[in-house]
Amino acid sequence: ADELFVYPHCGRVLLPQFCRFLDGAGAQAVLCLLLDMYSDKPLGETVHRPGAPLTETCAWFDPGPYRSIRAASFPHVQYYGGVRERVFRPSESHGHHPPTVSKVPLVKWRAGLRYTLSTHALSPVAMSDIGAALLHFKFLHDFHDRAVSEVARGEHFDGAREYRAYLDLLEKSGPVNFRDAGAQHYENSAQLVRLGLMRSSQAFEQFAAAAPG
Repeated sequence: ADELFVYPHCGRVLLPQFCRFLDGAGAQAVLCLLLDMYSDKPLGETVHRPGAPLTETCAWFDPGPYRSIRAASFPHVQYYGGVRERVFRPSESHGHHPPTVSKVPLVKWRAGLRYTLSTHALSPVAMSDIGAALLHFKFLHDFHDRAVSEVARGEHFDGAREYRAYLDLLEKSGPVNFRDAGAQHYENSAQLVRLGLMRSSQAFEQFAAAAPG
């Protein structure tokens, strides 16, 4: 597992409480920005200590730019941008284009629902007006070896086209460091709301203020 689900006030409002709020609001799913996290060290030196929070190993992220486009599949929107678009430039040799960085990971499931494009799209449901985030911890010291493995397997989208572009850069450029002058150090969920990477609502703010904590 390399994703951590965060939402407004997640340090205070526990997930079961958050789900009760969503139930009360009639919401059945939450859209997330997939926020790639990285360290301030070269990729090959980013070693995670077992048991430590991943946000200690990879504490940095790109605050933008991100953009949304209209999509045919529900929820009819996809996000693009961030560090993978910045660092892994489009590669003509592999036809690479930046990956989708939006997912719908929290769904009140019922019979008949299905994901239609991994967790990027699904059957129509009532979406929450709250926007959350998935902190994504992909870039650790073993990323090169994993890229080699995924290219060999070829089971990701379009024969692992994205991993081929990753591997091409890693093998041609030498040590890669993702942090640049615009990087932000992760603090908490409130920071992501301030930066516009997550979204709360007046009703949820009132709910969170009244939650024990």
